[in-house]
Amino acid sequence: MIEFDDFTCYYKLKKGYGVALDKISLTVGDGEKVAVVGPSGSGKTTLLKCILDSVQYTEGSLTIDGTEARKYDKRKNGLAYVSQEYVLYPKMTVFQNIAYPLMASGMSFGQTEELVTDIAKRFGLFRLLTRKPKQLSGGQQQAVAIARALVKKPAIALFDEPLSNLDPLRREKFRKIIVDICDKNGSTVIYVTHDPEEACYVADKIVVLEEGEIKGVMSSKEYARALEEYKSTSAAAYGGEEQGADGESGDGED
Repeated sequence: MIEFDDFTCYYKLKKGYGVALDKISLTVGDGEKVAVVGPSGSGKTTLLKCILDSVQYTEGSLTIDGTEARKYDKRKNGLAYVSQEYVLYPKMTVFQNIAYPLMASGMSFGQTEELVTDIAKRFGLFRLLTRKPKQLSGGQQQAVAIARALVKKPAIALFDEPLSNLDPLRREKFRKIIVDICDKNGSTVIYVTHDPEEACYVADKIVVLEEGEIKGVMSSKEYARALEEYKSTSAAAYGGEEQGADGESGDGED
């Protein structure tokens, strides 16, 4: 379980500090899938970085399974992170990149080979296992980064816009695979995205961030309904404006 309690994160300016996250309180239960949405600069990526302990200035409490996040052994307990920028080892093959966290944990080569082969097939990478990253397309490199994160069956999986560089068809395919694997492994998921449809698909719960504050927490069904109501209201308002504009033009011509 991941718990933010009255948690604030600052970033350093030339003079003083700015607030990236402002007194947020949020609980993500074991095995729960949460999507974080909001405009650029709202603090979505910072929230993930706080869990990863890659920020310096914070106040309040952030715990993972009851342990302070800074003291939580992320490698031992299984925490995976996929960023928007696919960071791969350039001198390693696709197989070696995906296998790296397994080999680093001391897993036998036979078991590693079995797990890597299985997940490579799922992401369409099996025929590319002997290639180096520079021989892959951007979408293929992103697939390798996701496969590497999920192959070790993490207890916690953090995703920061992992599919933003992919075409729509591949996005849809990969998000289904991600959800399927995380459900099978019982992973706790926090998934950052700008795509409302994607958020509803991958998550049980939606967190809306704006200017570092949590503006709403709701189920994916509630969020989908709110989006539909917003679209209907906007369409009706736009239609009324169009009709009004037409009416004014007609009066002028008469």
